[in-house]
This record gives sequence, structure tokens and C-alpha cells, in this order.
Amino acid sequence: MEFTQIVLFAVASLALIVAPGPDMVYVLSRGVSGGKKVGLYSAGGITIGILVHTALASVGLAALFKTSPIAFMVVKYSGAAYLLFLGAKTLFSANSISDGESFNKINVKRAFWQGVLTNVLNPKVALFILAFLPQFISKSAGSPTLQMVLLGSAYAGITLLLYGAFGYFTGRIGKWLRSYPKVEKWMHRFSGLVLVGLGLRLVFMQQK
Repeated sequence: MEFTQIVLFAVASLALIVAPGPDMVYVLSRGVSGGKKVGLYSAGGITIGILVHTALASVGLAALFKTSPIAFMVVKYSGAAYLLFLGAKTLFSANSISDGESFNKINVKRAFWQGVLTNVLNPKVALFILAFLPQFISKSAGSPTLQMVLLGSAYAGITLLLYGAFGYFTGRIGKWLRSYPKVEKWMHRFSGLVLVGLGLRLVFMQQK
């Protein structure tokens, strides 16, 4: 890949990653409600999800979501159900805690795997990877599959750096806010509503 193409890929990746989207909203909401470690691990989970989609795109499986309405619907509704479950669980836990109590810290490993599943069960991410990465594959640079893997890994690395920073700093803000019990309860309610909103977004998402 030529230097100019590398620069173009980096600039395009940065622009796409920092643009507000479901993954960013997810990481920010988890960081605010769970703390900086939860924000970081959630970003890590999203990153692994991108690598999974890259691997699928590299072997051609991601194209299935584009050509098969059934496959698209199965993954879409599985992801929506999972997000709605997480949202309902978060809202329930917030409503069941009295103002004088403090929430238990969210398990960081659970936050990581929730991030993975949230991303993997979103067929739009697979379609995005399938549409975005091939634009930067060079015919003279060797194996297209290897280039796809390298580009996807680079995109995932940039995502981890940016989302990790977002999750960390929103987590610091959340830590300060959690010193106020009533605010802590509303933070969890906010996080739950965000998850429910993301789930509903998936429900109404159309295959293109």
C-alpha cells in the first residue's frame, strides 16, 4: 500500500470512528455508569467485535448478511434482544436500589464480553467493514485477504485508542458523579435507557 493510501485510510478511519454512533454511545454510557475500567473494557470488547467482523469479511461470510435477508434478520433480532435485555436489567437494578445505597461495581470482564456481543450481533457493522476496507486494497500489494486482515486490525487499533480514551475519561466523570447517590441512580437509568434505545434501533434497522 502506498504512503498516500495509508494516510487516506488513517484519516478516513479517524473521521468514521469519532463520528457519533451506536458503538461510541455504548462505550460512553457504560463508562459514565460503571467507571473508567468499565469504559476501557467496553471499548476493548467493541474492538474485538470489529476484529471478528474483519475475519468474517476476509473469508467472505460477511457478504451473507448483504445477500441473505434471513441471516440479516436472525443476527439483527438476536442483537436487539440482547441489548434490550441488558437495558431492562440495568433499569431494574437502578429502580431496586434505595437512595442511601450504593451500586455494586460492574464486573469488568462482563462489560468486556457485553461489548463484544453488542458489536458482533450488529449486522450493520459487518456490512460497513465489507464496504469500507476493500476500498483501500491494492492490487499490487499482495494477497487481498491478508490486506483485509491488516486493514481491519489497524482500524480496530485506532478504535481501541479512541474509544478507550473516551471510556476512561467518561469513567472519571462518572466516578465523581457517583459520590452523589441520587445521581448514581439516574446514571444507571440513563445507561439502561441508552441500551434499550440501541436495541430498538436494531429492531427497526433495514437491510440495504
